[in-house]
Order: sequence, then structure tokens, then C-alpha cells
Amino acid sequence: MKTQTLYYKDSRSDKVYTASVDNGTVQFAWGPRGGTMQTKTVAAASETAANALYQSKLNEKLAKGYTPGEDATPLETVGFDAKPEPCGPRLVPKPMLLNEITDAELLSLAPDPDIYFQEKFDGNRIILEKRDGRLTSYSRTGRVNNTLPGTIVKAALECPYEAFIIDGEIIGDIIWAFDLLAGLADMRASRYSDRLGLLHSLFGSSQSGIRVVETATDPDSKLALFARCKSEGREGVVLKYAIAPYTPGRPNSGGPALKYKFVATASVIVAAHNVQSSFNMKLFDGTELGRCTIPPNKTAPPVGAVVEVRYLYAHRSGSLSQSVFLAVREDIEPSECTIDQLKFKGEAK
Repeated sequence: MKTQTLYYKDSRSDKVYTASVDNGTVQFAWGPRGGTMQTKTVAAASETAANALYQSKLNEKLAKGYTPGEDATPLETVGFDAKPEPCGPRLVPKPMLLNEITDAELLSLAPDPDIYFQEKFDGNRIILEKRDGRLTSYSRTGRVNNTLPGTIVKAALECPYEAFIIDGEIIGDIIWAFDLLAGLADMRASRYSDRLGLLHSLFGSSQSGIRVVETATDPDSKLALFARCKSEGREGVVLKYAIAPYTPGRPNSGGPALKYKFVATASVIVAAHNVQSSFNMKLFDGTELGRCTIPPNKTAPPVGAVVEVRYLYAHRSGSLSQSVFLAVREDIEPSECTIDQLKFKGEAK
């Protein structure tokens, strides 16, 4: 059995949200701290589906500002006049974003000994900077976050390095780190294999708030990681070139890191609510994408929100087949909801 309790407090509310999963059954409870809690139980089709639902709801609450634990620790932000050493003047860049590859590209690239495999985590992107004993946490869009779970803060401050910048995904009260942008110096121009090696020396043995993602480097381990991620219903895998530097932003094509997804997902904008349990979708340029189903266990997202949806394929006429709402994405800007992310019917995956 897995369980997680999240907390949210501001000037108007003090709320608790608990999720638990056990043998294919997911239970949720929410309400004011110390008050009467509402509950909901969902019997999923499989244990894999139950775990996915459990994690999806937690991610949804985390994106809304909930924190995993009453000991969530405020972060001190580093001012722009911070001294330039050891990480250089305001080193924190935009994160490196990945292009998606097809089946054929995956089969072509996988045997390359200079390409590593990692799981594609389905959390919220985070870049965490430690400088002079203080921490600053950045979202995918560069927004500074105000709080982090105490487990992450503790792990970061106990790291022997006085300064570092790591890139990863935050899920619950853990950062799954997959890159090191700076240690005692700027490392963005270094080979990924070197950055990963130093990241392992800092957090590789950690079982606390910051953990290094599993990396497969030889053919057998790549195949095993791929098969496990697919069988467990994970989002996909990431392919990274061992010799590549860290390159902020998303290249027009290719790139030093690539992603292969087991299901089609897209970031879209909620255009309007419908009487049924669905909403209308659109892209940033106004292109309409039809209706998206809202599962019984999810709350309708607000109009104008950027949300992640799963779908079968896109029609050229402008709709997504069998689309289902997954979660609100507060870490993605509306301008990123573009047509080039869609997979159209008849095109090779």
C-alpha cells in the first residue's frame, strides 16, 4: 500500500489532501485541516491503472501548490546581485527540451553505444540551484517556486558541494535528477557522460529527497529498461547522447536528447465547458480540437488553463480522437500549445 498526504495553506484556506493505493483500489480524501473530510474510492481496471491514477492526482495537486508534508520548507531566493562565483553570474538557463522520435528512429538509434536510455518521468520539471547555503527552485517556465518538501531541502543542503545546479522532475517529495548543469564550475559545455558521473558522485547513493534516475548504457540494459517502462505503463523513455553538451531550449529537429512516448499526449488550452463531462480544446493560434472527456475521478479544469490530454491520433480536420484529460500543466505556457506537437492519423509513429 502506498499513501501520500499533501497540504495547502494560504490567507484564506488550510486544506489537506490524501491519496492511497492498494491492490488496484485508489482512495482519496480531502477537506479542511482538522475538519470533516470528503472521500472517494475508485476501483481501477488493473494495478498499473491504479498506480497511474494515484500519481496523476498527486501531480495535479502539486501543480496547484500543495506540498507533501507539514514540514515543507520555504526557499530563500538568490538575488540578481549574487556574487559570480562559484557558479557564474546567474547561470540558471532555460531547461533543455526534447523532440519526439518515431519507431524507426528509435530502432536506428538504440544500438549506438554513445546513446543512453532513461525513463521519461511524468512529473513537473524543476531546476534546483544551491548557492552560498541557499536554494532557489525554478519551474519549466523559469518561475521561482516558493516552497519545496523538507526532504528535498535537507538533501540539497547536506550535499558536500557548496554550489550546484541540477535538472530533474519532481514527483511527490522526491526530485529525480537527470542532469548537472553546474558543480564547482559551469558544466553545460561538458559531455553528458561527465555531467552524469558527477551527478552520481553527489546523489547516486541517495535514498532521500534527491535521487539520480536509472541510466542504461549497454544493449541488454537498454532493452530491459524499455520493456519495464512499457509494461508498467510509464510515459516513455529518453535517449541521450553521451558526448552532448547541455543545450537550453528545443532545437528545430533532433537534438542532444530525444524522447519516445508510448502514448500520444499534447498540451492544449481549455476553450469552454460542456454540459456533459467534457470541455472544448484549442491551440494557441485558435485552432479548435474538438471535445475532451473528463474522467469521473477528475475535476473540470478552468477555462483558459493549459492541460495535458491523452489521445489516439489527430485528424487534419482539427480534432483529437478519443482524447482524455490528464492534468493541468501550470509549468507550460499557452504559447507552447502548437500544432507541431500533434500526431496525425496515417503518419508513422
